[in-house]
Amino acid sequence: MYNDGKRLLLCGLRNFQIVNGGQTTASIHAATRKQVDISQTCVQMKLSVVNADRAVKLVPKISEYANSQNRVAASDFFSNHPFHVRVEAFSRRIYAPSPDGEFRQSKWFYERARGQYADARGGRTPAERKKFDIEYPRRQRFNKTDLAKFLGVWEGLPHVVSLGAQKNFAAFAGRIGKTWDKNSDDVNEAWYREAIAKALVFRATERIVSAQPWYQGGFRANIVAYTIAKIGRHVEKTKRAVDFEAIWRRQAPGPMLRETIPVVAKGVHDVLIDPPEGMRNVTEWAKKQACWSRAEAIRIKWPTGLADELISMEDRRGADRIARVDQRVLNGIEAQMAIVNAGRELWANALAWGREHGLLSPTEIGVLGVAANVPRQLPTEKQSLRVIQALEKLQANGYREELPPRQD
Repeated sequence: MYNDGKRLLLCGLRNFQIVNGGQTTASIHAATRKQVDISQTCVQMKLSVVNADRAVKLVPKISEYANSQNRVAASDFFSNHPFHVRVEAFSRRIYAPSPDGEFRQSKWFYERARGQYADARGGRTPAERKKFDIEYPRRQRFNKTDLAKFLGVWEGLPHVVSLGAQKNFAAFAGRIGKTWDKNSDDVNEAWYREAIAKALVFRATERIVSAQPWYQGGFRANIVAYTIAKIGRHVEKTKRAVDFEAIWRRQAPGPMLRETIPVVAKGVHDVLIDPPEGMRNVTEWAKKQACWSRAEAIRIKWPTGLADELISMEDRRGADRIARVDQRVLNGIEAQMAIVNAGRELWANALAWGREHGLLSPTEIGVLGVAANVPRQLPTEKQSLRVIQALEKLQANGYREELPPRQD
């Protein structure tokens, strides 16, 4: 913003979001495309300027209360959390191996905000749309509530997953928020590959359950959730881990896991359709901790070959450590690129403002001084992370300038 002495002028916007009024905006856009004169059209609006350090928590609340008269899914209010932004970035960048061995690879499309897939696909020529469909097959699209299911069952929470998409997502958001605050580097490329492997197992389980002779229809979502959770708990008790990297490479569960799924599914199915006295509703029974406790306790004749598709916990922990280190390196590279793209003027202004207000430590003054000399002087990856942290500190204390939006 700029004050010309008489009034406050809006010069530009970053991370602009329409909280309410999407239909009005779409109508104006459609009118301009049809050459309708809207020069005399005025639309009343309220502009909220939110500091970057408060945006993650405050913007979803603005959305929630501004839309209280309409049904807006809880998952829609969590779209801008850095966790979802990172998962979206992974999905646009990481190619999945070709399951049939062909050179052509594809990606999984994470729909961070509702309608992203249709928006990305629309407005293209037929040839461009065909290319998009090859790169992002419709069967490889998944959204936030899907992800909450894929991960929740492996956390031993089939009864929570059975609560339904929105309630399960709300619980998932709380868990992910704590994970992110504790160490955001845990959400890395290996984590993403594992998440897709879990999606592959979930969708394969849906198909396998539907094909069983004992399956008469109904309650498939609950059977799938309990089946995977039961398998996950069994593997955990053996002190081993599922080889999700192998599932990712093959883009399908291994043969022994596929053989195990129907065996376990029959067992949990029998638990689900036999609720305790006084409770006839199977769906409500599936939402109870008691249901999971009973399913967890049933005895299963586990196929002996399943162990061949597991890895040791030492290998699993070692892979996790390497993935966290790789993510820290990636964070440094991304910070370095952001500093260069922002330009020296932004960092010189931040340095001057921070000094004027006595907010910077000697180390922060030093790294901001390096950033103010780009491209003649380039900060290291470690220095770049400190520069970004220094900027966030200034913003938390009232500094208004922000990084330009990232260009993927």
